[in-house]
Amino acid sequence: MKTFTRISYFVRAYPAAFMPFLLALIASFALQYEREHTDPPITFQPPAPIELASRLFADQPSAIQNSAQANESLPKGALHRFGTTRLKHSDHILAVTHSHRGNLLATASLDKTVRIWQTQSGAELCSIPLLGDSLAVSLAFTNNDKQLVIAGSLDKDTRAHSIIVANTKTGEVVKTLLSAAQGDTITCLTLSHKHTMLAASASSGKIRFWRADKWDSLPDLDNAAGAFLSICFSPDDSIIAGAGSDNSVRFWDLDTGKQQTCHTKHQKPVDHLTFTDDGNNIITSDAGGTLMVFDRTRAEVTQAKKLKQGALAYLSIADGGKELLCGIPPKTWMILSLPNLTVTASVTDESASFGTFSLSPTRTRLLTAASNRDYAVREWDLRSRKECNLSLGHLNPVVRAGFDKSGRIAVSADTSGCVMKWDCKTGLERSSYRNTDKWVSYFAIDNHGNLIARWSDRDHPIEVLDMAAKELLTTIDCNARDVDVLSFSPNGKILMAAFRDVETQETAIEIWDLAAKCKTAVIPTNQTNQITSLQMSPSGAYVAWTDKALHCWDLAKDSQIALEQTLKRPTAVVFSPTDCYLGASDASAGFGTWEISSGKALNQYPKLRLATFAPFNRVIAGADKAGNIVLVNMESGKEILSLAGHVGTVRVLCFSTGGDLLLTGSTDTTLLLWKLADQCLVAANCRSDVSDESITQLWKDMESNSPLVALGALHRLAPKGDKIVDLVEKHFRGYRPKTRAQVAALIKSLDDDNYGVREEASKALLEAGPDIAGMLAGALRNQPTAEQRGRLVAILDKLRSEPPNHGSICRTRMLVLLSMIDTKQASALLRRIAEGPDYAPEVRLAAYLRDNTATHLERQK
Repeated sequence: MKTFTRISYFVRAYPAAFMPFLLALIASFALQYEREHTDPPITFQPPAPIELASRLFADQPSAIQNSAQANESLPKGALHRFGTTRLKHSDHILAVTHSHRGNLLATASLDKTVRIWQTQSGAELCSIPLLGDSLAVSLAFTNNDKQLVIAGSLDKDTRAHSIIVANTKTGEVVKTLLSAAQGDTITCLTLSHKHTMLAASASSGKIRFWRADKWDSLPDLDNAAGAFLSICFSPDDSIIAGAGSDNSVRFWDLDTGKQQTCHTKHQKPVDHLTFTDDGNNIITSDAGGTLMVFDRTRAEVTQAKKLKQGALAYLSIADGGKELLCGIPPKTWMILSLPNLTVTASVTDESASFGTFSLSPTRTRLLTAASNRDYAVREWDLRSRKECNLSLGHLNPVVRAGFDKSGRIAVSADTSGCVMKWDCKTGLERSSYRNTDKWVSYFAIDNHGNLIARWSDRDHPIEVLDMAAKELLTTIDCNARDVDVLSFSPNGKILMAAFRDVETQETAIEIWDLAAKCKTAVIPTNQTNQITSLQMSPSGAYVAWTDKALHCWDLAKDSQIALEQTLKRPTAVVFSPTDCYLGASDASAGFGTWEISSGKALNQYPKLRLATFAPFNRVIAGADKAGNIVLVNMESGKEILSLAGHVGTVRVLCFSTGGDLLLTGSTDTTLLLWKLADQCLVAANCRSDVSDESITQLWKDMESNSPLVALGALHRLAPKGDKIVDLVEKHFRGYRPKTRAQVAALIKSLDDDNYGVREEASKALLEAGPDIAGMLAGALRNQPTAEQRGRLVAILDKLRSEPPNHGSICRTRMLVLLSMIDTKQASALLRRIAEGPDYAPEVRLAAYLRDNTATHLERQK
C-alpha cells in the first residue's frame, strides 16, 4: 500500500518524467496483445506468397529456401530429402481443424491416422492410428488443447460411427463418448464458444451433448422432421441451431430445451450454417448453392444470394465479423461482405482441390486440404487473398524418378503430373512444371525430365510436350482407342503407348520415333488384359510389359521371348543397365529376375515388393512392405543393407549412373537421396580370390544352363582381367554373322528360277539362325513374290519355334564379362565385335556396352 502511495505521488508531482514510462508500458501491452491474437505463420514454408501460375515451367533455380528440409531430420545414409513430410499424410485428407489457441492443428486422413501438428514449425507432435477400416470425419480441440475429440467410423469391426477423446501428447484414447453399437452416423461435431459443452449432430435427427470437462452426457435434442447435416452454437452459447435435410433450420433454447423459431425458406437440404457475431442473424447455405441471412428477432430472411459456383463445403464468419468465408469445391474459396452478401474476393487455384477447410481463431488465416487430390494442408492469408505456405515439394505420391545426363539433377513426378527438378548438391528445387490446363488420365516423363507425354481420353490425341522449350512437340492420334500405359525409352527418343480397342478390348503396343514423328513398330499382344507396366531396355533392343503375366519382345527378331512365369500377377517391370537381365514385381510373391537371352528365371526375392537393378550386376535395391529400402546380393539374395526414412509406401527407386546414389520416392510425397558408394561398391567388389586352376571350371559355370550359376561365375572371372579377355577373344574368332547384304542376296535368291538355288538360299537362311528373323519379317512387309512369301513364312516359323541358341546365350554373357573388366584390351575387343552387322544381337549389345564402357569401368573402381 505504501509503495502504491509513493508511485501515485510521483506521478502527480512529475507527470512529464513519468510519461515515457507510461508509453513504454502501453506499447508492451499492445505488443503482447498482437502476439496473442495474431496467427503464427507456418514458418517452414516460404515467407512471401507466390502464385502457382508464376511457377509453371520455372527454369531458374528457386530463390525460396525450404527450411522444412533444414529442420526435418534426415535418416541415416540420406543426403537430402526433396520436399517435406510436414503437414502431409500418405493419403487424402478428410478433416482439418485449429486448436482454440491456434498453436496446434489436427488432420484426419484416408491413411487411417489422425495427426496433430505444431502450427508454427509444422512439426508432427502426435499420430493417432485408427484400426481396421476406421476413418475420422470430424475433429474438435478442447479449451486447453490437451484433448482432441474425434468422430467417425472408428470401430474396426463396423462402419457405424463413434466418438472418442484422445490425449494430444500421447495419442492415447482417454474416453469413448459414443460407441459404434449405438449405430448412429455423426454428421457434425462442435464445441460451444466457451468450450464447456460438446455437441454432435446425428443422422437419426438427434443432437447429442456432453459436458466438456468430465465428459458427462447431457439430455439429447430430437428433431422429428429429419436428420441434421450441421449444427452451430450462438456466440453466447444460449442457442443451438440445426440445419436439416428437410430444408429447414431450427433453433433451441439450451436453458429450457424448447424449440424457438424455424427457418423454412430453403428449397433444398440445408448443409451449412453460422451465426453472426451479435447472434441476431444466422447465415445458411443449401445443396443448391443458395445463401440466406435469417434475422432471428424478426423471423425473416433479409438477404439471399445464389452462387454460380455451386454447393458449399464450408461457411464461416471471417475477419472482424464483417465478412463471410465460403469454401466451394473443388478449387474455389470466396469472401462476401456482410450483410449484403456482395462477393469481394474469389480465389481459384487450378493446381489444388479443396475438400475441407478450417479458419484460424483470429479469423485471418485459412487452412485447406483436398479430400480427393492433394495429400497436404495448405495455408492462405485472407487479407492478401494469397497462399502463404507454397510447398517446395510434391503434394501427391511420387511415382516417377530419375537423374538427368549430368547426374547432378534429380527428376521426379507425382500422380497429378507435376514434374520437379532438384539439385543433388544443395537439395533445393531447381524448377517445376504443374499440369493445370487439362485433366490427364495417364502421363509419362523421360528420365531426364525434359519431355512429358499425356493423354486425357479417347477423343483427344496423346500430347508430347517439351518442358525445356515450353511448347508442344508432337501429337499422336488415338483413333478412338483408350490408352493403358505411356512410357519413354531410356534415352527419351522413343515413346511407347499401349492402346486398347474399345470394341474388342484387345491391346497393342505402338512405338513412335519422336524425332521423325512416325510409328516404327507395332507389337501385337493378342490379349485383352490391362497392361500395367511398359518399359524399353537401355539399348533399345527389347520391350517388356506386364498384364496378368510378364512379356518380353525382341524388336530385332520381331518376336516374343519365352519367359518362365514364376510370378502370379506381375505389376511392374524393369531392365538391368547391361540390357541382359529383366525384373518384375508382384505384390504377393515379391520381386523376380530373369536372364533375357535364355528366358530362364534367375532368382526371386519374396521380401521385396518393388525393386531395381544397380548399374553393376551384383546388387538389387528394393522396398519392403514396411517402406524400408533393402539392398540385396543379386546372386545369393542375402541382405546387404537396410535403410528407413519414408513414412509411406515406396513407389519408385532409381540409381544414378555411377551407382553411388539411390533416389527413392514415396506416397508420403517426398524423395530421399541416399549415398550408397561405400555399401554398394563393397558389395559389388566382394569377389572371392580365383586361382588360375579354377578358371577352367568357372568358364564352364559361365556356360551353364543355370543363369544364377553363370552370374556367380561372371563376378569371379572378371578380376582375372586380360586372361579372361584372351578366352573371350578366342571364342569370338569363329563368330562371323552374315552381313546385311549377304542376307538380302539370299532373300532375293528365294525367287530364283533354279530350284536348287532356292533350296540352298533357304538352307543358308535357316543356318543363319534367329538373329535374321527381323530382316525376314521386314522382307515380308515389302510385297515379296508368292514364292518368296511362302519360303519366308516357312523359315520364320521354324526359326521362331526353335529354343534359344545356347551359343548366343554364352556370347551375351561374355560381352557382359568384357564390360566388367577394366583393361584396354577388353575395351578394344568390345569395339571390334561392335563393328559387325548391326542386326545381330551380340553386335548390338557390344555397341551399347562400347558406348558405355567408360561409365561401366568407373563403377568398378
